[in-house]
Amino acid sequence: MLLCCTILALAACGDGPRQSVLDPAFAKRDKRALRIKVVKIYDNFSKDYCDSPRISQVVDVDVLEGPPELLGKSLSLPYDDFALGAPPPKEDEEVVMSPADWINQPATKKFRMREK
Repeated sequence: MLLCCTILALAACGDGPRQSVLDPAFAKRDKRALRIKVVKIYDNFSKDYCDSPRISQVVDVDVLEGPPELLGKSLSLPYDDFALGAPPPKEDEEVVMSPADWINQPATKKFRMREK
């Protein structure tokens, strides 16, 4: 019985984000600049790691530079590729961003309605 429980526990490890996903409503307002390294990207549509229907991916990152309370921390950030019109950065890539950058539509992006 103990062996069965151990195997189940090991099977459950590593198949999702390392941390709880940052609430998209909070991320939308968080404009603090962070230099991060992308660790892993998860498809939110297939596994539903985040309850928000607009979040396409959840991205595990390590914070390399930013506010003192976040330095060296691991975060799981929501990413909305529909609003941004691009996929998230690749694994092992380092970027400077804010959580709001990965949720909010850029001011320069404009949608046009198709004419009927």
